[in-house]
Amino acid sequence: MKFDRNTAKQICNDSELDLFDDSLGRKLEAHSAAELNQKIKRAREFRNKYQDLFRRQSLEMLDSTGNKQGNSLSANSRTEQKIDLMSEILERFEKQLQTIQEN
Repeated sequence: MKFDRNTAKQICNDSELDLFDDSLGRKLEAHSAAELNQKIKRAREFRNKYQDLFRRQSLEMLDSTGNKQGNSLSANSRTEQKIDLMSEILERFEKQLQTIQEN
């Protein structure tokens, strides 16, 4: 799923939104390889953080409701959206780094 800025703004904190903005358009193209490596590291940290949180939430819901998806069947969907968003950001940074390294 491609995220637009409005959707990202709804689910991200300020530092995550800054990372999202840095992964788009001219800002993305302006980064050096070193900057991209830093941003890749940061995006990966965020993605891993939300993957761990999603697992913990799923286990907690399983304990309390007997269902990994919770009573609403989408109780941790926001966390899942953040995982998808951070994966998308990470992919853009990695693709740009590869482009720079090939040139």
